[in-house]
Amino acid sequence: MNSSPMSTHFLLGVGYCLAALMLDWLSLIGLYRGIGVTPWSPTTGLALAYAYWAGPVAWPFIAVAELLTLLVVNPTRFSIPALGVVIVATCGTWVAAAVCLRSVVTFDPRLRTVQSLLVLIAVATIGALMHSSAYMLALWYDRMIGQTELFPAAWRLVVGDVVGILIVAPLLLLFARDHRLEWPEWTHLAQFLVLLAALWTVFAYRQATTYQLFYLLFLPLLWVALRDGVRGVILMLNAAQIGIIVGTHVRADIVPGTGSLQILMIALAVTGLLVSAVVTEREAAGQRLREQQAALGRALRLRSAGETAAAIAHQINQPITAISTYAAIARDAIAAGNHELAGTALGKLTHECDRAAEVMRSIRDLVKQGALSPAPMRLARLLEDVRVAHASELGSQRIVMGIEIAPGLPILMADQVQLEQAVDNLVVNSIEAIGESGRPGHIGIIVRAEGDDTIIEVEDSGPGFAPGLDALATTPFMTTKRNGSGLGLAIARSVAEAHGGSLAVMRRSTGACIRIRLPTLGKRNAQSN
Repeated sequence: MNSSPMSTHFLLGVGYCLAALMLDWLSLIGLYRGIGVTPWSPTTGLALAYAYWAGPVAWPFIAVAELLTLLVVNPTRFSIPALGVVIVATCGTWVAAAVCLRSVVTFDPRLRTVQSLLVLIAVATIGALMHSSAYMLALWYDRMIGQTELFPAAWRLVVGDVVGILIVAPLLLLFARDHRLEWPEWTHLAQFLVLLAALWTVFAYRQATTYQLFYLLFLPLLWVALRDGVRGVILMLNAAQIGIIVGTHVRADIVPGTGSLQILMIALAVTGLLVSAVVTEREAAGQRLREQQAALGRALRLRSAGETAAAIAHQINQPITAISTYAAIARDAIAAGNHELAGTALGKLTHECDRAAEVMRSIRDLVKQGALSPAPMRLARLLEDVRVAHASELGSQRIVMGIEIAPGLPILMADQVQLEQAVDNLVVNSIEAIGESGRPGHIGIIVRAEGDDTIIEVEDSGPGFAPGLDALATTPFMTTKRNGSGLGLAIARSVAEAHGGSLAVMRRSTGACIRIRLPTLGKRNAQSN
């Protein structure tokens, strides 16, 4: 049972060795003074990616691959001590670099964030410095390079290693984690054709050297970066790398200096990866925002359903209580043979049933937003109905309720049931607030005109609102009363806004005052409302 993982590791290691030999042979172009320093080193990217996924067990295969490439492909002939230094440095550097990448919690091998890309660049740079130092030491030990040439050769080796890592390692890190194969679209074909056209122009235009037209490769790269993100750029960079390798093999006469080509290659890789990482990161942030907005929408829909249910319970409670009271009166009257009282109680019971039905209709219309039934109103009768409905509560809690209506008010067009419910809620709030204080009090309803609007103010002598309360910010279920539901003020505000008006909390030294402003239609009525 344990032989299967071992055989898998062995096969992967053998495949790595063969791939390293092939890549090293293909990239053996533009040697620096014939010592094996090339413009790019794809084997370093292959080694880092292999060590990242295989772990410490990768080091024997990295050592074997390095030995084979130095003996078979690389023209440099090291002595045995120098050969040992190069092999040990190669194994230790890229295995340590892979361990560093795995230890960074925020590193994403798919490079979907700018932070992950910067981590890869930092690890690649530090690893390349360590590897080049050991390689230069081996060359100097075998007297194949002079002291004055150490820095130029080391610089080219460092840049070559970094270019190899930034182009090859992301491809292997991405597809080792994500095995999805997407069917190419026509846009992908167009991008590939543009890349081929740019490569053909770079290597076929004889009046210019290669590096003068190298900027043409940025056009398809940026197109892919902005449209397809990191995944597309990684594929495009590798395709461009293959094209450059093929082009330099075919037109070796126009290949620029090693340093010039390296700067162009690293600029191409860093630009493409950085732009695509920014695009991918923004797309991920946009997706998270859309998911949060969808979740918020679901939460708001659930909350609205709860608010509607609570509003129905809150508004229907009073008619149901009155129905229960009148039913009990009628039952006792019938038992006592007082048919006149029983008939009166049954009549009021019927009235309360009709009132409950109207409340249900008004709440339904309010929830549907805009389903109003406006009609000319007489506010005096509406307010008197509210006072009569709460006469028993006012009397039991020693509360005096006054109504003051200014003469000559303009004609008010409103939905009578909804407006009555709004005022009723404010009166109930005042009664409950005064009742909690345990002292007698008063409630005043003042109606007056202000410009072309009608103002309805409900004030009381209760404890008032907490300092800093903003009525425009109040939400359902927010209340200042110990046993309050928090729906009264919210429902009143909704009714006012449904009529095109507003609700505001007015500041008072004592007590509370709520102002409802309603727009009016028509001319001023000479009679009192």
